[in-house]
Amino acid sequence: MNLYKVGEAMLTPGLGLPPVFNPVLSRKKDFHAAPAFGTVFPCISTRRAPFDNVLLRYALNMATNKKVLADFMGHGHEPACSLIAPLPQYAQPDSLKIDVDGRSYNVLAFDVEGARSLLAKSGFPGGVGHGGGRLEVPYHLPMVSDARKDEILQKQWRQNLNIRVNLIPREFNVHWRMVLEADYTGVAEYAAFPQYLDPNGFLDQFPTDSRGNPSGWSDPAYASEVASANTILNRTERLKQLAACEKRLLKAMPFLPFFHCAFGFLCKPFVRGLASHPFDVRAFKYVWIDTNWRPQ
Repeated sequence: MNLYKVGEAMLTPGLGLPPVFNPVLSRKKDFHAAPAFGTVFPCISTRRAPFDNVLLRYALNMATNKKVLADFMGHGHEPACSLIAPLPQYAQPDSLKIDVDGRSYNVLAFDVEGARSLLAKSGFPGGVGHGGGRLEVPYHLPMVSDARKDEILQKQWRQNLNIRVNLIPREFNVHWRMVLEADYTGVAEYAAFPQYLDPNGFLDQFPTDSRGNPSGWSDPAYASEVASANTILNRTERLKQLAACEKRLLKAMPFLPFFHCAFGFLCKPFVRGLASHPFDVRAFKYVWIDTNWRPQ
């Protein structure tokens, strides 16, 4: 940011613009926003109690106001119900009804009362366990500039579920290695930005034999369905089958879909030929400097 301000840099990357700058930068003519093919979805350690209980995972998702998180991130971020970022011809699941003890819950919706009900059914009525202690949720995060987002989440879960959220920051590479090995308890910050426009870039992280499965969740039937869908040559039918795979994955909920991402970046007005790109890959051979440009 300092290099850009003094004229030593003409362009900033699409990822990494600190959200704290949004209120000021979004009013500048140098500021640009573009959709990104990426989603932030913290993962849950499904092999370790009490997070092996899917009802608890549903409660955490339903108690999260994703719009507030997306608004904090700014410049085009959109609250997410599902894992896969918006994609032409792909029908994202926007609801998922689950029946528990004769009551139907839409586990993809923001529903505080429903979240409290499922939390109680998971063994933590009012956020308190059978031993009398409040549920404590470790929340692992990398030390990056948007960490205040996690403080917003901490407050939401405390108010909506009466649970304690312990924020545990780590150096970025250490955090990423820990999550990819599923070597943690609780919830861990995670995101995916596939380098090709296809749902498989999101879905292939969770099959049983997948390396780097970030939650430890596995289901041989899910892995088989994803593999089968990817053998279909007709694009419409293939996307339909992959949507069914995503729905199966959401029913297990080994992650919490928070928001679909956008790129926000600064670019000097005399830099020409730089098109937006859903992967933030810049084709610099088409970029040129307009030497005739003058400030108005």
